[in-house]
Amino acid sequence: MSDLLTPEAAATRLGISTKQLLSLTRLGKIRYINVGLGGKRETRRYDESDLEAFIEAGKQVQWPSKSARTGKRTGTTSNIVDVDFLETRTRQLKEKRKQ
Repeated sequence: MSDLLTPEAAATRLGISTKQLLSLTRLGKIRYINVGLGGKRETRRYDESDLEAFIEAGKQVQWPSKSARTGKRTGTTSNIVDVDFLETRTRQLKEKRKQ
C-alpha cells in the first residue's frame, strides 16, 4: 500500500491550493480517507491512486478550432451607420426655430 498524503502534499502534487483541494473533495471529485477518530472533525489523507484517477478523469482532448480550418468562408455584413450627432442636433434646432 502506498503512503497516504496530507492535504498539503496532495494539493502540491496536483498543483492547486489546499482550499481548491478541499472544494474538490467536498464536491466528491477527489476521494479521501478519514484517519481521524472522531466524526466531527475529520483528518483527511489522500491516496496517490485516487489523485491519479482524478488527473486521468480531468484529461481533455483539444480539438482544432473552427477558425483554423480551411475551406468555405462566409463574409459578414454590418448595419453600422456613421452618425454626426452635432449635425443632427443643429438640424433639429433649425426645424424647431422654423415652427
